[in-house]
Amino acid sequence: MNEVQIKTYVARIKEHWLKYGFGHYLTFLKESKNNPIGFFSLKYLSDSDVKMEISDLGFALLPEYRGKGFAHEGASALIKYTVNKFHFKRIRALNYPENKQSIKVLKKLGFKEIGKINVEYMGRNLGLSAQWELKVDG
Repeated sequence: MNEVQIKTYVARIKEHWLKYGFGHYLTFLKESKNNPIGFFSLKYLSDSDVKMEISDLGFALLPEYRGKGFAHEGASALIKYTVNKFHFKRIRALNYPENKQSIKVLKKLGFKEIGKINVEYMGRNLGLSAQWELKVDG
């Protein structure tokens, strides 16, 4: 991403927070509160090029923190929090089919693959992505 794209991306994150009251969450280990290890997000993609009218779960961790259970722990906590606070009945997630770790986490969380979608974001074609859905009880 170039500087203009980064500024646009950050502006979208801020705008989403102001509009909906949730979005991206930086993630830290308890013992190192000054160094983020990644982020988790729940956002509506209807405001982007993807045009998905349902909340989308996302997560990304620095390489040294992958495969240690943090993705499942963080995503699970975010799902519980937003379901309790915002009463979502369904949550979607997008991931690249080659991202096997992400697929493992989504399946463990109870997501089911529902199809494929071509992702265009901020004017860039990001390619074909698997689309997952979690139906929330209650």
